[in-house]
Amino acid sequence: MITRLYTTQGGMLDFDSSIPCFVTRYTEYMMSEDFRELNLFSVTQINEKVVEHGTLAWIVDLRTASVFNDDDVK
Repeated sequence: MITRLYTTQGGMLDFDSSIPCFVTRYTEYMMSEDFRELNLFSVTQINEKVVEHGTLAWIVDLRTASVFNDDDVK
């Protein structure tokens, strides 16, 4: 079952409990604040789900992403 955990302008985080894995999708250009919030939220969720499920996967879909700010990547 896939559950949407977070949505922001240009991105989203889903969790598939059947695998279990996270899927982050970037759909367009994101402002730095939105990019960082999505990724910080993702790390928090991963820490919580590891306790529940053990090993997890994290897939990042960049097929429709735009350019990322160098400071955000760091």
